[in-house]
Amino acid sequence: ALTTVQVPRLSAAQIAAMTTEQIAAIETADFRLLSSTQLAALQTAQIAGLTTDQIQSISSANIRFLDAVDVGAMSTEQLRALTTAQALGLTTAQVAALDTTQVAALETADLAALGTAQINALGTAGIVALSTDQVAALSTVQVSRLTNAQVTAMTSDQLNAMEAADLRALSTAQLNAIGTANFEGLSTAQIANLTSASLRGLDNAHVAA
Repeated sequence: ALTTVQVPRLSAAQIAAMTTEQIAAIETADFRLLSSTQLAALQTAQIAGLTTDQIQSISSANIRFLDAVDVGAMSTEQLRALTTAQALGLTTAQVAALDTTQVAALETADLAALGTAQINALGTAGIVALSTDQVAALSTVQVSRLTNAQVTAMTSDQLNAMEAADLRALSTAQLNAIGTANFEGLSTAQIANLTSASLRGLDNAHVAA
């Protein structure tokens, strides 16, 4: 087995040439010593073969060096293994590479830790993939920064799962982006918690709903 001294000295070419079995066999204590250059050299199949312990050993500062395509190839088990700090360390390109199944597998704590740029990087498909528990876990700041397209794409169940304080944080443009049928489905508590400015800014279709 490679030693703690040998692993950090492997070249990027040597890392890329290793089999998935060889990469998976690197002890966690040694794997965490890989440099940003070595991590960037990992191939998609190698990433997919990493153990959850190896995934968790990557520092939050180094997680961004994994290729976005490689992150998109991670299993749901690997994504659930990410720490909150690692999730926050993902680049917007890495977040955008996640498919809907992967997004739905994100831990609520990890999702709640994402920055607003990362939330926007989920796109409309990623937002629709969120469970009601995940939507409820979104912070007021995250909700307030959703794009109008993301708000429009949300389902009635997702909107109903949104905390009243979070819905209150939506701008009038975001509120008017909600489909009228979905807007009509909002709870009385959610509507009652909207600001007077938000209510005045509703268009005729939403007032009628």
